[in-house]
Amino acid sequence: MDNQCDITKTAEKIYIHRNTVKYRINKCTNIIGSEIEEPMNSLNIRIALYVSESIIFD
Repeated sequence: MDNQCDITKTAEKIYIHRNTVKYRINKCTNIIGSEIEEPMNSLNIRIALYVSESIIFD
């Protein structure tokens, strides 16, 4: 999410092959049931991640 779904940047940042990033994005898309690249879905995911992290670390 931090790289706006840029597969190459994400792969470099977390030291994995770009095909692995594509696979994981596709897996998330299948689990969620909608495209994570769509702006509204991306926003909802970011909010959910922010809230879950703030609950866990507070």
